[in-house]
Amino acid sequence: MERGGGDTDHTFHVDDTELLNDKLGETHICTDCCDVLERNRNLLDLPWDDILVGRIIPFLSLSEIFQLQLVSKLSLQLIRHYFSKCSILDFSEVAHKVKEAMFHRAVENSVCLRVLILKNCKDFLKDENFIPVVEQNPQLQKIDLTGCLSLTSQSIQAIANSCPALHYISVHGCHWVQAPALAVLAMNCECLQYVDLTSCWELDDETILVLIISHPGLKYLSLAKIYGITNVVIDMLARTCSAFEHLNIQGCWRITNSVIR
Repeated sequence: MERGGGDTDHTFHVDDTELLNDKLGETHICTDCCDVLERNRNLLDLPWDDILVGRIIPFLSLSEIFQLQLVSKLSLQLIRHYFSKCSILDFSEVAHKVKEAMFHRAVENSVCLRVLILKNCKDFLKDENFIPVVEQNPQLQKIDLTGCLSLTSQSIQAIANSCPALHYISVHGCHWVQAPALAVLAMNCECLQYVDLTSCWELDDETILVLIISHPGLKYLSLAKIYGITNVVIDMLARTCSAFEHLNIQGCWRITNSVIR
């Protein structure tokens, strides 16, 4: 309706007010929905491969990872996916807590492992649950079996046959290591640079000579407490391994001062 002077009437009619209230009501409902959606978002909504697997879970300890998989079915799927993509597994900090079922769950789908540390996993680790892991991860470069007392030389044989890129192995305290198995390992794994054979009592000069001659690039060798080792090994080591950095011969009483000099 126009008044004198041609001004336009800006008075709201009843119908206009109802329309405005309807619009405000719709806006309020949409805002509430956004609030609900925001509140319902959680860690598992983040991209799995790019964020969770690639940038977050690797900073958790293995104990925390095992705890996370118990939160929900979806978190269990996430952790299984993480283990299938994982290149490093270190059980040393939880060795006394891990049960065979937990170990199996962590490695059952692993095909990308490059580093496997099982130090002191003596309560559950046996040939039957270790060898399949080695066979399905042929790109393994580092294996630490320190203190794993329940394995046998079959595990060393499996490593020799399955892991040609291996450059680090520790069987410190593993009295079960036999000379024939280590000789096969020395001949098959051409990249070895770090070898810890501490307290592998069954080994002798002949086996260690095979290892040294096969690996002129050897840098670290521990023969501590292998009581049958003699000067012959030290002499060959000095003549063959020009890049050598560390030798442990503690307790090797057959080695004399003359060859050390």
